[in-house]
Amino acid sequence: MINFPSIIMDDFLDDPYHFVKLAYSDKVVWTRDEDGRWPGMRSPSLREIDSELADWLMQKYLLIFWNKSEINISGNSFFQRIPSNTESGWIHLDNVRNIHTFIIYLNPNPNPKSGTSLFTPKSNTSITLGDLDVKAKYYRGEISKEQERPYLLDHQSNFIEDIFIPNKFNRLFSFDGHLWHGAKNYDSNMHDEQNDRLTLVTFIEDLTTTRTPINRSKTFKLLRRPK
Repeated sequence: MINFPSIIMDDFLDDPYHFVKLAYSDKVVWTRDEDGRWPGMRSPSLREIDSELADWLMQKYLLIFWNKSEINISGNSFFQRIPSNTESGWIHLDNVRNIHTFIIYLNPNPNPKSGTSLFTPKSNTSITLGDLDVKAKYYRGEISKEQERPYLLDHQSNFIEDIFIPNKFNRLFSFDGHLWHGAKNYDSNMHDEQNDRLTLVTFIEDLTTTRTPINRSKTFKLLRRPK
């Protein structure tokens, strides 16, 4: 069930360069996922780096939908860097615990093509996910782009692109956790580590409220009878 609308909001952060500076500061230790579940490297949770900033970010985002008193929530934000030479991302769903995701793009001069797409499966009954072990090996750097590509293309062939959101500095893009998504291009226009595709991604995992945004809208029925 889809509970959140997809949102695009430009100029979201008051001072986006503060976040860029923090991402590349000595407060952040970058790590790859040992299981190869996602590409590139992530920081520790923003809450571990700066808990006050993490709380501010979550509250600022949630004010799009609710007043603070209307909701209890938990989630985690991470900086993520993906090198420009990485193959396009695999279309995926986030962790099953994740109910909502929002991404903030943090490259000051990005390649617009390195944004994010939402997809619909061609069939709801049989999705050939391809060899996910190949995906993990590629993300861990154990096989080449050329070895991974046939399996990637087999996987992507199961989906139709619904919408593409270009990468733009300080743009926020959010979507429901039940939606398939992925990046078709990670090229940041620059080819050194300081210009990897840089994002701040937040996963909301627990939510207590009277109504989610889409549910709240759907309860507002048209009571007038047709003429």
